[in-house]
Amino acid sequence: MGGDPMAILIVEDNPLNRRIFQVRLETCGFKTVQAANGAEALQVLGETPEVELVLTDVRMPEMDGWQLIAELRGRPAWADLPVIVTSAYADLPSVQRAKELGIKSFVVKPINAELLMREVQRALSANGARLTRAETVMNRLQFTRAEYETVLKDFAQELERATATLEGVLAQNPIVAPDPAAVQQLSGLQESCEVAGAERAVNLLARMSVDFASDVERACRALLRECLLVQRAVGDRIGAPRAGAAKDAVPAAS
Repeated sequence: MGGDPMAILIVEDNPLNRRIFQVRLETCGFKTVQAANGAEALQVLGETPEVELVLTDVRMPEMDGWQLIAELRGRPAWADLPVIVTSAYADLPSVQRAKELGIKSFVVKPINAELLMREVQRALSANGARLTRAETVMNRLQFTRAEYETVLKDFAQELERATATLEGVLAQNPIVAPDPAAVQQLSGLQESCEVAGAERAVNLLARMSVDFASDVERACRALLRECLLVQRAVGDRIGAPRAGAAKDAVPAAS
């Protein structure tokens, strides 16, 4: 899993609509995972830490889109996960409800492909500040650009090792807290995150002992997701190709 691209979760009860979203997103280079309602989406998120964006319908059985968003905002691991609401109902109450839940992207069905991709890219960009600005870090460390990029490449390898460690913990049955060697490795990662300016990762790693004692699986999934997001940010900063970036134009469709 550590080398996989980040993913977009499509939450939609209509199979044809799910397929349409899947084709449009995967054509643009994104990996997708799917759920038929909010309850299923929570299960998928628990199993798929590489999800970096949720695309959700509103009216669904078992748990609707609004309930799903409220659940996400109430859980620390997913509180900042960007969400795009897709609905055939763009009435004022729906738009107000989206605003109350902190949703900035509301796309009306039938979907225009160009508009959808613009909202996807905007949501991902808004969620992409996992690293402090390069100039700020370079000034603090008194690094040249070449030195900074060398450090980032080493940091990327350290993140990859940490990701593999966390995946190993989550692959256990039953899941138990990481062993002392793994904890030491993650503690070392905290120092590297401080140097690189990955502040949210620093905060998660700083409280990992408490979080492991409370709910080891949830803590590991939150850390794994953050490591994957920081890996993506590092890749972007050193010029690694990003999913969706190669497709500049998407034909409009409705």
